[in-house]
Amino acid sequence: MKQHHVGELRDLWVRQQLGDEWFKPGIEIVYEEQPCNTLPDERYIDLHVYAKFKDQKMAAWYAIKGNIK
Repeated sequence: MKQHHVGELRDLWVRQQLGDEWFKPGIEIVYEEQPCNTLPDERYIDLHVYAKFKDQKMAAWYAIKGNIK
């Protein structure tokens, strides 16, 4: 992902990749950004996306449905 996507564009890109069902109450999307070491240009970042669930029941439901990989 390019550096200029950080912020609102990052959220839109992640929503496009994951789908709207991950952006519901009770699910917090957490971003971990690091400089990209595999590309020579400093304009790119490695973006890791995690979901934090409000409770174990919700996390188990997403795992059962096959939404967690």
